[in-house]
Amino acid sequence: MRMNTHWTRHALTAVVGLSAALAACEDANPGRLKAQCATPCPDGQVCVLQAGVPQCVPAIDPPEGAEVSRPDPVEDAEPAVDAAPVVDATPTVDAAPEPPKDASPATDAAPPVTDAAPPVTDAAPPEPDAAPPEPDAAPPEPDAAPPEPDAAPPEPDAAAPELDAAAPPPPADAAPPELDAAAPPPAVDAAPPPPAVDAALPPPPPPACPRCGPLAPQNDFGPAARVTALDIPGRRRLATAAGCNLVGDANGTALGFVIDVLGLDFQTLVTADPATGVAPLTLLSQVNGWDEGETLGATGPLEVPLMIGRATGPNAYQILRAALGPNNTPVIRFVGDSDNQGNLTATAAQFELVVPTVVPFTLTLTDAELGGTLNVGSAGVGFDMSPSHVQGYWRAEDAQRWLAALLASCAINPVPACGPLEDLLGGPDQCGAPPAACPGLPILVDSIGGYDARIDNGQGVECDPLVAGDCDALAVCLATTFTGTTITGYTP
Repeated sequence: MRMNTHWTRHALTAVVGLSAALAACEDANPGRLKAQCATPCPDGQVCVLQAGVPQCVPAIDPPEGAEVSRPDPVEDAEPAVDAAPVVDATPTVDAAPEPPKDASPATDAAPPVTDAAPPVTDAAPPEPDAAPPEPDAAPPEPDAAPPEPDAAPPEPDAAAPELDAAAPPPPADAAPPELDAAAPPPAVDAAPPPPAVDAALPPPPPPACPRCGPLAPQNDFGPAARVTALDIPGRRRLATAAGCNLVGDANGTALGFVIDVLGLDFQTLVTADPATGVAPLTLLSQVNGWDEGETLGATGPLEVPLMIGRATGPNAYQILRAALGPNNTPVIRFVGDSDNQGNLTATAAQFELVVPTVVPFTLTLTDAELGGTLNVGSAGVGFDMSPSHVQGYWRAEDAQRWLAALLASCAINPVPACGPLEDLLGGPDQCGAPPAACPGLPILVDSIGGYDARIDNGQGVECDPLVAGDCDALAVCLATTFTGTTITGYTP
C-alpha cells in the first residue's frame, strides 16, 4: 500500500505539472491546444490544427522550438513546417488564418492535406522520432475521439476552395491584355513632332512660274504681242482688278464718261475682223532684253515699246514706219523689269496715243506706267500679258489742246457728233491755244468730278479739290490684254 500511495502521489504530481504546462502553453498559443482530433491519430501521425480544425497529419520531426499537439493534449505538432513545399504552394493562404509566426506554415499546409496520403510513405523515416512521445499522450484522448470524425472530412473541401481562390493564374492571364492596352508606342508614332518643327521654318519660296521661260527661239523682232483688249473701266473695282493704282477717288475711271459722250468704244477699235484679221487700231509690242533660253527674273532690264502696226496675214503683223519717231524708234517705250513670277512694272517718259475715230482723240499721259503678268505666249509664240494696264495722268493743258483740235476738226469735217460738242464746248473760234481755255472745258471737267491729281516734278500726287488751282490733272486707267503674235518687219 505504501508503494501504491507513493506512485499515486507521483502520478498526481505529474498530472498537476502537466496541467500547469498545458495552461502555460495555452496562454502562449490561445486555442491551439484545446482542439483534439475526433479519433486517435494512427501510428506515425499527430493531431494538429489545420485552418482552426484538428486534423491528423503525418508525424515529422518538428523543427526545434515548434509546438506539436500529441493525441493527449492535442497540441498542434508542426510537422507541416518540414513540408517546405507546402508553404510555397499556397503563399496567399499562409498569412490569412494564423497570426502566430510559428503557426503560419502549419496553416499553409492546408492545401496539401488532400495530397497527404502519398507523402505518408515519405514521412515514415522521421516517424520513429515522433513515436516515443506518442504513448504519453494516448491515455487521456480515447474519450474525445468519437465526436470528431465528422469534422475531419470538411477540411479537405475547405482547402480546395482556398486553392482555387488563391490561384493567381487568371491574373497572370490578365497581364498580357494590360501590356497590350498600355502600349504607348502607337501614341508616340501618332504625335510626330517633326511636322511642328517643319511648320516653324520659313515658308518655302513660291513655285516657279510655269510660263516664265525659258524662252523658245524667236525671230529677229523677239517675243511680240498685239493689244487685243483696251478699255477704260467703268468701276473703281474693275480698275483695281486690272492693276491700276492711281491717286484720286475714281482710280482713273472718270474719263470713261467723256468717252461715252463722244460715242467712242476703245474695245471695238482693237478687235480684229475674223475674216481679214484687220482691226481699226493695231497696237503692237515686243519685249527687248528677254532672249532665247532666258527665264523671267533672270534677265536684265526690259524695254516694252508700244507701236502702231498693220496685219499682213493670220497672226502676222508689221510695224508702221510712219508712226515711229526719229531713227525708226518707237515713240512710246516702257522700261522696267520682271520678277521670277512674271510681274512686270515699267514706266515711260512719254505716252501719246492717237485714236482713229470719227473725231480726233489724242490721249497724252504723264507719269505713265505699264504693268501686268508677263508670260511666254500660250501658243509658244511671242508673249502674253494679262491682266495688264496702262495708267497715267492727263494734264489740264493736254486736255485743252485735245479739245481745241477736236473743235477745229469739226469745223472742217462736221460729223454728226460735232453739233452737240460745239453746243457744250463752244466753237473753234472760242478756244485758243493753251493756256487759254475753251469756255465749255470747265463744264466738261466738272461733269466727270473735276481734276483729281496734281503733277509735281513729272509725278502724279494727291491734291485738294476744295483749294482752287491745286488739282490740275485727271487720273486715267486703261485696262489692256496682250496676246502673243509674230512681227515680220516694217511697212510704210
